[in-house]
Parts: sequence; C-alpha cells; structure tokens
Amino acid sequence: TPEYFARYGKPLHPHDLLNHQCVVFRYPSGKPFHWQFAKELDIAVAGNIILDDVDAELDAVLMGAGIGYLLYEQIKEYLDTGRLECVLEDWITERPGFQIYYPNRQYMSCGLRAFLDYVKTGQICQSQRHRPQ
Repeated sequence: TPEYFARYGKPLHPHDLLNHQCVVFRYPSGKPFHWQFAKELDIAVAGNIILDDVDAELDAVLMGAGIGYLLYEQIKEYLDTGRLECVLEDWITERPGFQIYYPNRQYMSCGLRAFLDYVKTGQICQSQRHRPQ
C-alpha cells in the first residue's frame, strides 16, 4: 500500500525484500511459496505474516501489513484505484511457475500423466503476470 511504502520505502531489487515486512502464502504441505522473478531469480522471503488463504493474504496486504506476491487478476482493481502499488516491475516474470496437486502417483490416470508431461515441456500458454505488491 502507499502507506506501507511511505513508512518503509520501496524495494529496488528482489533481495531488498529480505529487509521488508512480507505477507507470504504457505502451501498445504507447510512449505512457503518462493517468490519468482525474471532472470531466474527466486527469493525465499521470510514473511512476518504467513497465510494459507489467498484472500486473507490480499486482506493483510490491503491493511498495510507488508508486501505480497499476488496475481494481477486478484489485485487489478486495487492498482487501478491506487490502494495498491506495484513494485519491482523490472523483475516481474512473464511466466510464473505453478503447482499441480494430484492424489497419488501410483494411481495416476493416463490423461493426468500426459498432461503432466505436456506441462513439463514448457509450452503452456502464458497467463497474466504475477506482480509483487
């Protein structure tokens, strides 16, 4: 939020995030989401707030609790109204990673196996960019 940046300043490089308050998403496995940036840079941000719900993550960022790594579609209206500001725009990746959850490799269907093989080729069409906020 503009208020957060007025108080703590804006990060100029992804490594600067290590010195900022961050709101981090945690997977059901308990592992935190690693923030991915262009130029093959992933940052293991140690968040001061760690949540397992993307809506709660957005709420925390909107309350000024810290910087979050959120989907553009999720925050577009807040960017348009000025409630949120984008930072590190030169580092935004055009092709963020994603995770696929499935119950068990032992009982994997042929269709799922084919889909996973396709995903590994890297030919999936790109969606909107991830944007750190």
